Amino acid sequence: MESIAVSDGIIGAAFEVHRILGSGLLDSAYEECLCYESSQRELGFRRQVPLPIVLTYLKAANKHVGPLMNFNEPVLKNGLDRVVNDAAELQSFSPRFSPRLRASAVKEKL
Repeated sequence: MESIAVSDGIIGAAFEVHRILGSGLLDSAYEECLCYESSQRELGFRRQVPLPIVLTYLKAANKHVGPLMNFNEPVLKNGLDRVVNDAAELQSFSPRFSPRLRASAVKEKL
């Protein structure tokens, strides 16, 4: 699957999990349910892969795009962002989770 399609599939699975569970549970509950939902959608995944922080995850894993999710939002859409490992698109990266991350990511690409 193309990286955008995989990202869309993961986001769709996350919306389904959040729709059923709501917000406010432990990360482990969301992880278990997201893994189940992802396997039902035949999305490949690995659990708890140790990598450094967000944009570095994408670089280290050689991925173009990845979802960043905060299940502790009453509406998952408000806790969802898509991180892109691409200099041209980093300029439009949403700083909702960390303005310093956006600035350092853009600086690294220059």
